[in-house]
Amino acid sequence: MRNDYKIALLLFVAALPAGVTVSSASDYFPFLKEHPAISFYGSAGITLVLLGLAAALAIRGEYELEQKGSQKRMLPLLIMIVGLSIFAVGAAWYFAPTSSPLPAASGEAAEAAIPKNIKGSLAWSKDISLGFGVDSNDNQFAHNAQIYAINVSEKEVKIRDAYAVSDISGQSIPMLAWTNYGMFPISEINPVPPGAKVRFILYFNGDQGIYPVALLNGWARLSVVISYNDTEYRASFDIEDRTKEAIRPMTHNIEPHVTPSKKNE
Repeated sequence: MRNDYKIALLLFVAALPAGVTVSSASDYFPFLKEHPAISFYGSAGITLVLLGLAAALAIRGEYELEQKGSQKRMLPLLIMIVGLSIFAVGAAWYFAPTSSPLPAASGEAAEAAIPKNIKGSLAWSKDISLGFGVDSNDNQFAHNAQIYAINVSEKEVKIRDAYAVSDISGQSIPMLAWTNYGMFPISEINPVPPGAKVRFILYFNGDQGIYPVALLNGWARLSVVISYNDTEYRASFDIEDRTKEAIRPMTHNIEPHVTPSKKNE
């Protein structure tokens, strides 16, 4: 086998692995991680350069063999190189990073992302959200209620206490703070960094939840009280209509309804 054929084949085989190796350099160099386009286009460039060298050797060898009247052995390799080059260019075009992969959180977009309900250092979500689940008998139950806030100040915010109170029964339940490491009592979390979101979660009856009638009878109207720094946030919510709407398809004992006769039960 001719040396130029061996070299061309080696360059062809090495082109993609070399490109992949360069593209992974961002995992080891912080500068490249901040500028992914450099490693991306660098990997594409390395791949195309190696393929170009392989193609040049293949064309040169093909020409020499043709002049000698020998069988054309480089042409199949040349065809493979052209096909792989087209693939590499298409992949680079498709996967190329853009300068702004996500809209910048500035101007109107930033204002829309931050709740308007600001008290002290925290901007609070407008409403409280409810979480529902289904037990093993396909009975729906209320699992939790959540509210979140964003630290809009330039200093850390120390959360001192967080709890929910039923405006119907007066029952009080401590709220937990959601973190990337799980749920924790308020006393076990660090202060909220500037710009960070903190989510407070009320679990009804622990992890067991409560069923619709108990929820409506005891928690249809509730208040959350959260103390932080020298500020106290207090808000009341009426969740009766939303609860009925959420559980309507699976609940039969909230509103008057028609039941089957005993002979059909």
